[in-house]
Amino acid sequence: MLLSRAPDQRPAFFGGRVVGGRGWAVGPASVRNLRIWHEGLAVVKECYALTTRWPKGELFGLTAQVRRAAVSIPCNLAEGRGRGTNAEMARFGQIALGSVYELDTLLQIAEDLKFSDSGTINALRTRLSALSKQISTYIQRRRTFPPVPPPTSDHPPPATL
Repeated sequence: MLLSRAPDQRPAFFGGRVVGGRGWAVGPASVRNLRIWHEGLAVVKECYALTTRWPKGELFGLTAQVRRAAVSIPCNLAEGRGRGTNAEMARFGQIALGSVYELDTLLQIAEDLKFSDSGTINALRTRLSALSKQISTYIQRRRTFPPVPPPTSDHPPPATL
């Protein structure tokens, strides 16, 4: 059972534990509370739009690499959130940050190869720079916050007699 708590709802009681307490959303919906996840999705959309204009001969080369690196950013943030602990969120945040750096390098290569105009690529690279600072802050906060309880199971605990 995946539970998501809207701000105006009361926490659900499940197996003697409060699920969704302290304003948390539990389950896949919980990642939607992360601004950096939304920014990562926006970067994916921008990268896909940018790469559609690149040479078709690069479809399985630089185009695919740029798209994979961009998709990796929000996906790793989501996976870390799904793992449920601050240590895992920080670890997967670090992986997402590595993807930001990889994507920035790939965009520099694309600019050097004249696949797109410098202004378009530099605007995206500026956005990546801001996102890297936000992810770095997220990682630092996950490392300094007290532990978060792990996500609850999708299945209720066995009934006791």
